Amino acid sequence: MKNNKGFTLIELLAVIAILALLVLIAVPMITRYVTNAQEFSNETVLKNAEDAALNYADQNSKRLATDPKSTFISNGCAITYTLDNSNYTSISSNCRKVIDIKTLIEEGYFKDDGDKLKRNGEVIIYKFKGDKKTTSECTNSDLDSCYNFELKAYADKSLFN
Repeated sequence: MKNNKGFTLIELLAVIAILALLVLIAVPMITRYVTNAQEFSNETVLKNAEDAALNYADQNSKRLATDPKSTFISNGCAITYTLDNSNYTSISSNCRKVIDIKTLIEEGYFKDDGDKLKRNGEVIIYKFKGDKKTTSECTNSDLDSCYNFELKAYADKSLFN
């Protein structure tokens, strides 16, 4: 009497082939999800650093001012373009203020739990010249007082450890 309670070699190879196919499909998808999650996490850390720098600038504007009698927020310097990786360093020195990550952490504006950012890294704060005001005296004028200004911050991806 024969005992037929096992699997044949062909059945085992078929199961292994099916599992290999599933792994080939699943691994790239899982890798993509992990990469996207890391990028989202990094963007969030940079955004938090930028927000911390803006809070710092808001509360320490006199310390950041070129002229101690004015504030960084109200001085005449403005930038009229959006920053990106290629041109953020081209802002002239009187149009931007730089705050290092170490200062933001030490003064309680930013908490880097994962120790992701370089302590000597910097966040740039700049004054952005936005839309023109709609008041009657500003319709034909290009004075700085005729524009809405906004403080913005920029943290570069090179800040990561």
